[in-house]
Amino acid sequence: MIKIALSFDDGRSDQYRTFKEILNKKHMPATLYVTTGYVLKNIDVADCPSGHTPMTIEQLKEIKTINNFEVSGHGRKHNNDLENFIDGINDLRQYLDYDNNDTFGIASPQCRLNLNDVPAMKEILKKNKINYIRTGDRFYHNAFIKKVIRRLNRVIKSSLLFNYVYKDSAVEVSDKDVLHSVIVTKYDTLRMLKKFIKFAIKSNKSYVLMFHSILKSNEDFYNDTYSWDYNKFNVFCDYLKKLEINGIIEMVKVSEFIK
Repeated sequence: MIKIALSFDDGRSDQYRTFKEILNKKHMPATLYVTTGYVLKNIDVADCPSGHTPMTIEQLKEIKTINNFEVSGHGRKHNNDLENFIDGINDLRQYLDYDNNDTFGIASPQCRLNLNDVPAMKEILKKNKINYIRTGDRFYHNAFIKKVIRRLNRVIKSSLLFNYVYKDSAVEVSDKDVLHSVIVTKYDTLRMLKKFIKFAIKSNKSYVLMFHSILKSNEDFYNDTYSWDYNKFNVFCDYLKKLEINGIIEMVKVSEFIK
């Protein structure tokens, strides 16, 4: 049975609503990667992930207490410096009352971490109880062509092209330190995501889906590249839940891939 994980980056205020109104009500797991300085409002605007209003610490604490959810790191600032990753994790320990033995994952801001640097970082990450990095897409072959296709598909909106671009981003048994993901943007339709899940089932491959804002059509930032429609997301979650109830997929938190 394949596994599907839903992940969310930054700690935006609309994500609190998504977790509470949609995911929690449907008893669906999810992982939130938080840029702590953005939430604490103690970093420069240039170091924040977006202009959206962030969650509050109280909201993060509430999400943390719900068994289906997990809160992990996205740096103190929105960059890929190793010290920044560790600072973000230390903030989570301090403000969310994590135990010193709790382990974390981190999500690479803008998926721009140089993966060639990971082996040298491994011991420091392990020392700080950081056991994986979630990044963006993985291209085994034809990387340039796939990037061009991905941009072209913003207009074409072909499920076949979407599947072709992201098929290599599956979570594999050999993925111990780095987990790749499928980035969902405003250009990706509900139909495309449903067909991608069908493709995953047919291919017997598991995936992490990466979301950012889930917004209603009358809200600020609705047309941003990294926003997705609230009603469509609700329908998509119903679709995933039905597949899970029927024993076709298993919905998991991202950390469950490395246990």
